[in-house]
Amino acid sequence: MDADGTAQRESFRRFLHATIQPVGELIAAELSEKLEEDIRLDFSRLFAADLQGRARAWRSLVGPTGAMDANRAARFAGLE
Repeated sequence: MDADGTAQRESFRRFLHATIQPVGELIAAELSEKLEEDIRLDFSRLFAADLQGRARAWRSLVGPTGAMDANRAARFAGLE
C-alpha cells in the first residue's frame, strides 16, 4: 500500500493536467467567443499540489547532467 501518498498525488496531477486544464481551456475559448473578450482562466493555484514534481524537473534541468540556466529551467518547470 502507498503510505506516503505518492499514488494520490500522481492521480491528482493527472486529473489536473488531463481533465481540468483542457476543459478550462475549452470554457475560456467559448466564453471569449460569446463575450467577444479575451478570457483566460488561471489554474496555477491548483498546480501547487505538484510543486514537488516541478522541483524535481527543475533539478534535472540544472543538475549535474543538465546544463540549463536556473531561471530558464524554472520557467520550463512551471516554477515562475
